[in-house]
Amino acid sequence: MKFREHRGGYAESMATVIELPDRAALVAHVQKLLALYPGALLVTNERLRVEKYIFDARNGWHTHIVTLDGYGVLGFTNGPVRASIGEGFAYFAWHRLRWPSWDDCRGIRDGRVCELYWHSGRR
Repeated sequence: MKFREHRGGYAESMATVIELPDRAALVAHVQKLLALYPGALLVTNERLRVEKYIFDARNGWHTHIVTLDGYGVLGFTNGPVRASIGEGFAYFAWHRLRWPSWDDCRGIRDGRVCELYWHSGRR
């Protein structure tokens, strides 16, 4: 996933784009960003929110907004944030070997929902 910081302008924000593998890496990155300021808030998995926001035609992102309880907007991602192992959902690399067909998903047309069903064995 790609993350960009919330800045004054779009170009400034896009200059901060960084690639992160999962939610745990996002939490750690945000903690490092806020540690630069005196009295920085503690960033925890429970306080960090990532929610669907808008489609941004400027960069082609299905943008999700990243906020921290008690702080506000931190930045944006280019899609949903992959859960880290230990959060109740493990991301398995083997899914790349064979994507489920739409028949496997029983008519569900959203790829993310389909992937969740595939991983949980609820086909």
